[in-house]
Amino acid sequence: MRVTAGEHWAELRDVGDMTWADQEAWDAVWNDAIFDAQREQYDPETGERRMIMSADGVSMVPVKVVPKITSAMAITRTDNLLASLITEWSLTGLELPYRPGYKRQVPLAFGKELDKALAPYIEVLTDAGPKETEPSSASGSSSKARPRTSPKG
Repeated sequence: MRVTAGEHWAELRDVGDMTWADQEAWDAVWNDAIFDAQREQYDPETGERRMIMSADGVSMVPVKVVPKITSAMAITRTDNLLASLITEWSLTGLELPYRPGYKRQVPLAFGKELDKALAPYIEVLTDAGPKETEPSSASGSSSKARPRTSPKG
């Protein structure tokens, strides 16, 4: 995919060429926050689950810690994706792979176009993209969704 803004351009790998490594790089930042939150639910000395008084004032319930997701984490995810996807670009003096420090030298309009171009990749990485229409084995259905073909084809 070619992304352009004024005189600047970049070539990005196709969405279909993404790999498991792309998925892992995307997920790693969030996973770190999730694992940190899970660790906070346990007492580091005893290993026991931390408990708090429930709203009824009688029973105890496990502590639930919400992962701390920051804007810096979101930026890191985008940087990881750009480093993986950009295969060529017109920005002289900025060798690939892309590095986060390059943002200071990327013109704003071009940066915004790169951000927009990431949408289909992010859809795939977050499982928000189109799904195949194969029925699950649990459904018991024997019919399969097939693309329509013309009578000639």
